[in-house]
Amino acid sequence: MPRAEIGIRILLLVLTLTSPAGFSDPLHSQPSPGFQEFVYATVGGTPLWLDFLPATDGSPGPHPLIIFIHGGAWQSGVRQAVPGPILGFRNEGFSIATIDYRLTSQAGEFGNEPVTWPAQRDDAKAAVRWLRAHANDLNIRPDAFVAWGLSAGGHLSAILALTNDAPGSEGSVGDWPQISSAVQLGVNFYGPSDLLRLDLDVTTPPGSTLNHEEPGSPESLLLRWQETGISMGEILDNEDSNQAPWQELVELAHDASPIFAVQPIHAVPLMIAHGTMDTVIAYPQSVRLQDTLTSLGLVSTLETVAGAGHGLPPSSFFMARDWILEQWQQPAFIRGDTNQDNSTDLADVIVILSVLFQGGQGVPDCDLAQDVNDDDSLDISDAVYMLSWLFSNSAPIPAPHPLCGNQAVPGNLDCLSPPACP
Repeated sequence: MPRAEIGIRILLLVLTLTSPAGFSDPLHSQPSPGFQEFVYATVGGTPLWLDFLPATDGSPGPHPLIIFIHGGAWQSGVRQAVPGPILGFRNEGFSIATIDYRLTSQAGEFGNEPVTWPAQRDDAKAAVRWLRAHANDLNIRPDAFVAWGLSAGGHLSAILALTNDAPGSEGSVGDWPQISSAVQLGVNFYGPSDLLRLDLDVTTPPGSTLNHEEPGSPESLLLRWQETGISMGEILDNEDSNQAPWQELVELAHDASPIFAVQPIHAVPLMIAHGTMDTVIAYPQSVRLQDTLTSLGLVSTLETVAGAGHGLPPSSFFMARDWILEQWQQPAFIRGDTNQDNSTDLADVIVILSVLFQGGQGVPDCDLAQDVNDDDSLDISDAVYMLSWLFSNSAPIPAPHPLCGNQAVPGNLDCLSPPACP
């Protein structure tokens, strides 16, 4: 295909992804009450910015935070393009942060640093760490972060929610490596879930407005086409190869695909919303992500919007807001913090043994915190798991840990005396 035609297709895609399709409320383009701009990290000498918009409901806080991630095929878009419905949630007690991240169209603008995957993930996680490090100053709850994005931003929100602070998924961007990059919930509006199969998932109707497998496609650019000259379609054709360069590129594509990148022990609940007539990101992408997460025993909700294209109506935003509030109705706790002192140490093992063998008189009644290995039962294996984690650097304690959060999959246990989360 001629390079000019490729450029036209990409331009049309960018216009589609960055337009406020599906809603008519105004976008955030002018400073609003309490608006602040911050540099959350510097990459190759170039600052990465976020805008912070505090809650406007008059409550004292601290407030839960929506971290909005814009779309634009990873190559365009601006942090200021926040949908009107999300801005309106400030009146309901949510603060909002909207972030920049490196775009594939910005090669050379960050010194020698790359603008291909995983730069986008690493930038987003750096923003989360910066926000948590400054939670007190911003009057936000460090245990109530929601990543919410549209299209490419939805993809990044899913990556954040499904990997959180899993080893190997953090990157080294920013000045707060000791701070957790975990979010507590994720909302993914029509983001891709399996980059290599975007074309394979297309159905007719509605068809597709572009070929994701061709050279110069957004996915090819994300997967280093400008460096390697290898398109996403060629990577797919060699997905089973263990030869260079295919093995590295396939691993890169899988790492950039939520359906493969998910880390179950670190994942938090995810809401997915997608229109059945989307001709940019095929609706079956979200169906397969939902099926994968359900098969792993994770909390995931798919809202199918019949007849919607690449953009959703205001009702979908309000539905997502309701889903967030529903998730937070569950008791928040820290797994392993059985004595509720906001830490996990040998004293917590003693509490577990007391509950098992002495009735646990005088200790907090929170079975969920005592279920250290998250097997939905309380027994000696929980004490053994905690001891192994403390002294053998074994498998990590499942979420929520080390920050307060909710049980991902409701089961037989409860927390009748939830802690006062920090």
